Amino acid sequence: ENGITEQTSIPEGFSNPPRFVWERYKVHSSCIGHQVNLENKNYKNIFISFLMGIFLSIIPIVIHSDAYCRDDMQVQYMPTFYAIGSTILHAHLVPFITTHTWFGGNLIGEFQYGILNPIELALYSILPFIKSIQYGADFIAVFHYGILSSGMFFLAKTLGISDKFSYVAAATAVTNNFIYYWYASSWFPQFTSISFMVWAIAFTLRANQSKWYFLAAIISIYLMITIGFPQTIIAFTTFGLIYSFLEIFKYKNIQSCLPLLAVALGGMSALISFLPSVAML
Repeated sequence: ENGITEQTSIPEGFSNPPRFVWERYKVHSSCIGHQVNLENKNYKNIFISFLMGIFLSIIPIVIHSDAYCRDDMQVQYMPTFYAIGSTILHAHLVPFITTHTWFGGNLIGEFQYGILNPIELALYSILPFIKSIQYGADFIAVFHYGILSSGMFFLAKTLGISDKFSYVAAATAVTNNFIYYWYASSWFPQFTSISFMVWAIAFTLRANQSKWYFLAAIISIYLMITIGFPQTIIAFTTFGLIYSFLEIFKYKNIQSCLPLLAVALGGMSALISFLPSVAML
């Protein structure tokens, strides 16, 4: 009626949102023949949103050169990040302890330094080439803003939101003053874990769509936990369990169990970051 029909399958060329999103939408039947390589388009838009996050996060640096090097970031995290990076470059190993910080050198016992997170280790390895701690803080913060921005865009697209409003969601996250003031410039591990958390949520929502999304969910959960604060881990675990059990309760098939399995495997793979801390109790 009125040229509108309800589709029982996703039209070719359109995104593949979670079932709870798809079931709430009706699409024009005339759109079925509209051929668009959406996957390639999404990759391009995700990259653009990454650059947008970098651009927006540079604005505070233009206003205040020390925008991302204050409080805990200045006296605790950046010296430790530099120490880790120097050890990787010169000793060719990941340090579990260090004497270069007065906060305590048991790096393996403080999982917030992310020494088991390969992305963080790669960034730390670049820091020794940046002679100013202030500029080093700018570099590492701006890069994580790119991760946060692109992840928020991807999460919005996963929920079936249009490109235009997905960019709005990404820009809103990047310009959030609470994230900037408390996390990006001070409590940095909370900022990095939020950056990975949006990716973990998006891939968990897609975990039952393909084996690659399932694997990506496990990896993103691992990355989030190995750099995270407990608050972020608790928030994601709460979401993951609620969503997973709702999927199982609603569909009652093997495929509906995949999000829960991804959450469990991602958490188990990151247990190595908790065990040294547990041993000190």
